[in-house]
Amino acid sequence: MPAVCSCVGQNPVSALSQRMTGWLFGSFDTWSDEWYSKLKTGLFWPVSGLILEIGAGAGINFMYYPPGTRVLAVEPNRFMHAKLRERARQHNIGLRILPVSAESIPIPNGMIDHVVSTLVLCSVNNPAKVLDEVQRVLKDKGTFHFVEHVRSDGIAGNFQSALHWPWRIVFDGCRLNRDTESIIRKSGFEWTVVSRCQLGPRYLPIRQHILGRAVKGIRD
Repeated sequence: MPAVCSCVGQNPVSALSQRMTGWLFGSFDTWSDEWYSKLKTGLFWPVSGLILEIGAGAGINFMYYPPGTRVLAVEPNRFMHAKLRERARQHNIGLRILPVSAESIPIPNGMIDHVVSTLVLCSVNNPAKVLDEVQRVLKDKGTFHFVEHVRSDGIAGNFQSALHWPWRIVFDGCRLNRDTESIIRKSGFEWTVVSRCQLGPRYLPIRQHILGRAVKGIRD
């Protein structure tokens, strides 16, 4: 993550997409989080110590962490940062923002107690590399907590593929048809528990979700 996000020199379409995504998340993530709230309440319990949240967005997950939690928030979209800070103050979260990409995280090995990812692995360029970084920064027996939308089966999956490119442009790189479950299962965690569910209105192209935990093994 060693490159600081800046719109200077960026593709103007990418910059516009980031600005729009920042506005959408900051304005409507409380509404959309109603679909996920019960899942997150169980999934994030008990998190404590030092948390790394990749793709922290506008900080909607902060309400699920105990007050006083320390969070390192990987968020390359600078249009999210003001809302991140506001919600950290609101929920008494100790926050440090890392304005970098999750493929290269500037954190020493074995420093993090828990890593959280919600609706993030769809957007990164190299999810396998991100998961390598997650395991590198986790302490032995540290836990990765995730909720991700994934490719649907059958006709719905074909529709996702047809909508893939315009959706990716509008929503800051989000891939509708990525098989994130297989990527997580192949990433080398000691054990992984994954559940599937459908969330949101039937017309949404991101109804199919996975959620679960993965634990880093003890490395020599």
